[in-house]
Amino acid sequence: MTAQSADPTAAPSPADGGFEITARHGDRARAGTLTTPHGEIATPAFIPVGTKATVKAVLPESMSDLGAQALLANAYHLYLQPGHDLIDEAGGLGAFMNWPGPTYTDSGGFQVMSLGAGFKKVLSSEFSGGEKARTATGEDDAVAEGKDRLAHVDDDGVTFRSFINGDVHRFTPEISMQIQHGLGADIMFAFDELTTLMNSRGYQEQALERTRLWAIRCLAEHARLTEERTHRPYQQLWGVIQGAQYEDLRRQAARDLGTMDVEGWSFDGFGIGGALEKENLGTIVGWVTEELPEEKPRHLLGISEVDDLFVAIAAGADTFDCVSPSRVARNSAVYTRTGRVNLTGAKYRRQFAPIDEGCDCYTCTHYTAAYVHHLFRAKEMLSSTLCTIHNERFVVRLVDQIRESLLTGDFDALREETTGAYYGSPGERPLSLGAAARDRRRAGGEHRRRAGGEHAGAGPARPGHHHRARCGRGDAGPRRDLRAARGTLPARCAAPGHRPARRCGPRHGTARPPRLPAAPAPTHRDRPRHRRSARTRTHPPRPARHPHRAARGAGYDDHRRARRRRYRALTARTRSPGAGAPGGRWCGAAR
Repeated sequence: MTAQSADPTAAPSPADGGFEITARHGDRARAGTLTTPHGEIATPAFIPVGTKATVKAVLPESMSDLGAQALLANAYHLYLQPGHDLIDEAGGLGAFMNWPGPTYTDSGGFQVMSLGAGFKKVLSSEFSGGEKARTATGEDDAVAEGKDRLAHVDDDGVTFRSFINGDVHRFTPEISMQIQHGLGADIMFAFDELTTLMNSRGYQEQALERTRLWAIRCLAEHARLTEERTHRPYQQLWGVIQGAQYEDLRRQAARDLGTMDVEGWSFDGFGIGGALEKENLGTIVGWVTEELPEEKPRHLLGISEVDDLFVAIAAGADTFDCVSPSRVARNSAVYTRTGRVNLTGAKYRRQFAPIDEGCDCYTCTHYTAAYVHHLFRAKEMLSSTLCTIHNERFVVRLVDQIRESLLTGDFDALREETTGAYYGSPGERPLSLGAAARDRRRAGGEHRRRAGGEHAGAGPARPGHHHRARCGRGDAGPRRDLRAARGTLPARCAAPGHRPARRCGPRHGTARPPRLPAAPAPTHRDRPRHRRSARTRTHPPRPARHPHRAARGAGYDDHRRARRRRYRALTARTRSPGAGAPGGRWCGAAR
């Protein structure tokens, strides 16, 4: 497909791009080819995020070398700096950043949440779906204490206050379309309102209806701009499905946008957005893909974890984006086949081997983990570059392998092998303390700490047995497995199936001995009397020397002679030339 239509005076049309399914696996997983004016994208595909027209710390040429098929930028950030009109004048986003491949742009809908209800709050706790998120009422207008909202939503659009200089900007569906058309991305998204799991059910319904009405306005403005900008190739517009964790809202949004038609114009694909509980990711994506048109591509916004990729692809998603690989890389966290590790750890100081032996990225084929460890310790900028290249290549290569497995029918085997090695399966490698505690909570066996009471899985404690805090659960406890693997397992308790912690009371059936009163603190007169100079003396001066040495104790002379011998032995090794002669000097090491 050429970058321009055959007739340069004809308006671009949706015929300039398309999506073809080439393989299927199971009920929903599929591989395909997405055609854009700047090249084809083989799906499933991971789209690295270059928010401000750059993947931080990495050259666009390096992103091409590591296998990235397309890049995603953010319309809101590029609107603030340097401006979509300047990028349009430069020939579009790809020409501006020297990226020859396809490009995506987000609409600014994420900033509706991140600068509004989510401003300066820990988003991971909101996305975890806590108990508060499931209540009937949530914090629809709340923001972190001491912070002001930088985004205010109404039915017509969103008013933003710039985080750069405080200027006020107005985004409407029409303005978002104008900005993205100016940026010239091959695939752009309709303006939407992203909500969090903390919002109430009532507000989720209002936001969903607002997003639907905005989608209609986006389609109308997209049609107008496409017919007006005949000098640019066709840009695909994808709708965004919201609805949080509610099945009825998700299905309703997918049906509304999947069948939406404005004067013959419909969405070319769909993005699945919003706050998703990790454990319900596959279920929610499945709800949406069941309702969307089969022949159109689907993009899942904001995932890159190994298990999430397999779950999303199995549920029917085609492309993905996430800022996490580059963000964690700048903080020394890297992905390996056996899990994520932090390169600032002491064990990497002398690891004169690649970060991951099986990785083919530029970093692993040219540098050692010890060198990258040194760069982080020395706070060198090259550390971010090398780790970002590695992380992006890791995720891109993994999705490429998944796509190949869909073509060969080995998807399930690859999923089991990859997730087993990355997260660890029983008997392969010990769990971390955090993972052990998490698995214990999920199993519903949270340990109850009661002195002299009942212990989970161990029955009642026997009389006279005094357990202290942090007592183990027994043979099946993950902490016991971890300590057994490390060789630090303490002696077993006498109770069947029960293991105490590091400090446990006397054996079962024996009473604890009474505690004796603490001895009084020693005074300076109770301490050994050693000679000290006046400069270093920390206790009151001793009384005058007794004329008879015998009064000081039988061993006093031996003590003095031993000190004298040690002093002579020390100073004999550090004398400078002529030190033994009259007027000789001691070197500095003897002082």
